[in-house]
Amino acid sequence: MRSRRDILLQAGVSLYGWPVDMDYENVEEVIVKYGNRWLPVPLFTEDDETYNAFDTDLGMRTDPVRRYRIISDTQLEVWPLPASNGVAASVGDGTLRIKGLFRPPQLNADSVMCPFDDGLITQVAAARCTRSKAERDAHMQDAASLMRALTGRASTATNFHIGGAKAAPVRRQRELVVRIVRN
Repeated sequence: MRSRRDILLQAGVSLYGWPVDMDYENVEEVIVKYGNRWLPVPLFTEDDETYNAFDTDLGMRTDPVRRYRIISDTQLEVWPLPASNGVAASVGDGTLRIKGLFRPPQLNADSVMCPFDDGLITQVAAARCTRSKAERDAHMQDAASLMRALTGRASTATNFHIGGAKAAPVRRQRELVVRIVRN
């Protein structure tokens, strides 16, 4: 599942906490809002020449931030140091937006809630564990119909057009993959 999280930048601060429910290895896009526009923020690389443009050790600051780097699974660094505080009113200037994949919680205790549909997980798990092809196909068909019922109108395959435009090609739905790990 895709997710997005916003971080409000603060003047002179380069380190921020990484969102705990987001997978840092599957970041799709990082953007910053500056001047009422969303600008891309590329990943910092060690041989990046733009790093020499601002000496943050001397406290040089500028807006907008130009690079980011993931320090660990709990911390993120932006460069250069932001010159001003972000505006908190409804995603204003100085907001860093991270788009990527949702990190599901570890289901290692009874108190942890699974964010996915239990019926869908059960059907796919039953299909993976059964030996008979007929039973496997039946479980996968049940899972597919349940997936269609769950996604409903959220499907990407829509044919609604305003103003008599030609019908766009129907996009295929994504396949759900569930892995079962046996210890």
